[in-house]
Amino acid sequence: KIDRMSHNTSSVQKYDNDQSDESEASRETLVRPRRVLSIQSHVVSGYVGNKAATFPLQILGFDVDPLNSVHFSNHTGHPEFSGQILDGQELCCIINSLESNRLMGQIGHVLTGYVGSASFLKKVGSVISTLKQKAAENCGKKYAPPRFICDPVMGDGGKLYVPLEL
Repeated sequence: KIDRMSHNTSSVQKYDNDQSDESEASRETLVRPRRVLSIQSHVVSGYVGNKAATFPLQILGFDVDPLNSVHFSNHTGHPEFSGQILDGQELCCIINSLESNRLMGQIGHVLTGYVGSASFLKKVGSVISTLKQKAAENCGKKYAPPRFICDPVMGDGGKLYVPLEL
């Protein structure tokens, strides 16, 4: 539920599945922080990945933490591109620092897009599992588990943008 009045949280209705009616007594209001961990590409020229997602999400009132999977000159659909591809170990270092500084606790949404390496992709899965586990440990508190949104950027027009192993 998008709550345009609140810039910090949105309300989520959680229904008790054991009851057939949706009376007020069977509802529990949980809060989902309006903070997005956006794990996608970054390009210097063009608007894809985090460069395309961050501003619209901010306009909607979300606090966006862009974590770039790659840093390229342009998207890989062009005849030529260059740049850096993060691997799983580099992602692990970034996530560990965020956790050490207690900056991962208020994630309400995880958005993923283009990924350039298999080890990075495996670590993304681990990050999402950890966030779900932490949400389960906080069960009974007022925060809803993070929502996961995957934009499976793999190719277009019969051509793959990603390495075949992905």
